[in-house]
Amino acid sequence: MPRRGENIYRRKDERWEGRYIKYREANGKAKLGYVYGKSYKEVKEKLQAARQKAEEPKKLPGQMSFQDAGRHWMQREYLLVKESTYAKYYSILQNHLYPHFGQVPLKNMDSAMVNEFVLGKLDCGDGGLAPKTVRDIYTVLKSVLKYAEQEYGMTGICQNSVAPKYLKQESRVLAREDWRRLEQYLFAHQEDYRNLGILLSLYTGMRLGELCALKWRDISIKKGTLQVSHTLQRIQDFSSRDGRRTKVVYDRPKTRQSIREIPIPRFLLEILYYHSRQVSPDAFFLTGSHTKYVEPRNYQYYFQMLLKQVQLPRMKFHSLRHSFATRCMETGFDMKSLSEILGHANVNITMSCYIHSSMERKQEQMNWLMPYAGPERPAAYSG
Repeated sequence: MPRRGENIYRRKDERWEGRYIKYREANGKAKLGYVYGKSYKEVKEKLQAARQKAEEPKKLPGQMSFQDAGRHWMQREYLLVKESTYAKYYSILQNHLYPHFGQVPLKNMDSAMVNEFVLGKLDCGDGGLAPKTVRDIYTVLKSVLKYAEQEYGMTGICQNSVAPKYLKQESRVLAREDWRRLEQYLFAHQEDYRNLGILLSLYTGMRLGELCALKWRDISIKKGTLQVSHTLQRIQDFSSRDGRRTKVVYDRPKTRQSIREIPIPRFLLEILYYHSRQVSPDAFFLTGSHTKYVEPRNYQYYFQMLLKQVQLPRMKFHSLRHSFATRCMETGFDMKSLSEILGHANVNITMSCYIHSSMERKQEQMNWLMPYAGPERPAAYSG
């Protein structure tokens, strides 16, 4: 029960409310802050933390530590980015940046310190972290420092820092024979909706998280299209006390272009029509259940098992998206249409990242070349 003088009250809506003095104006008038919770105990804990924060002395820019700047930067980012992106930032700060820079005063930080940290991450025993991971860490570090420069009037903290070099690995693309073998297995075992999902990705280029979030109501048999409007992923639950718990998030895609309508090939539409009569529209596509879904990581594991069963080389699920894009180009797709089907912001992304030419295609095109004039082929030539 609340005690006299605690400023904790039970509201009419059954919630608990706590009040504290946030700050005082120039005339001495108190400006109140409020915290809310489902129980008295929860509000009491929040109220204690809020009072402690309000009583912290205001630091001058020269007294600010990297962790101070990181906390303020995260408060701003919370208003700007998706929850999944915010969770990624939180993880990088807690696991990599705060342990190294947390209590370092901003006035003592410079590019040499940042570059030394980056090199250490690339070479920290057992070969260090992957360059892509280190680039992600560096991006957050530089964003916090740039925020500090703009917010606190500091200059030159990271002016000469350098991001680690990263060479994007070439994604695997299914060869025609491998495509046929995988396709035949999926057609023969389509009663398992997970196999149907792989077939759908093979012919639409859907991302893994988009496919896991897909529901049968998103497929319009009448229009012959499917609507991509959500994505499903497991992220770190930064609201938990220990910061180690995770949760599954069913949310809108990160970009506006990712929300899109994809035409379905006729042969696949007939298959989907047959299965759609056996499930509820509100069910998840991969399970046929309203409540049960398949997490992206578990679906990736299933995909690896399936590849092993059909004796195909190991590859990421994302390779299906690359394979779809490459086959579309080989069959004469126009680039603008393909870019919109894939959900890209512009055609350049499609061209630079998702178009791969197979050796068979290269050989075909090379054989189109004929001499303007030259010797006849040798009699023994059998090509």
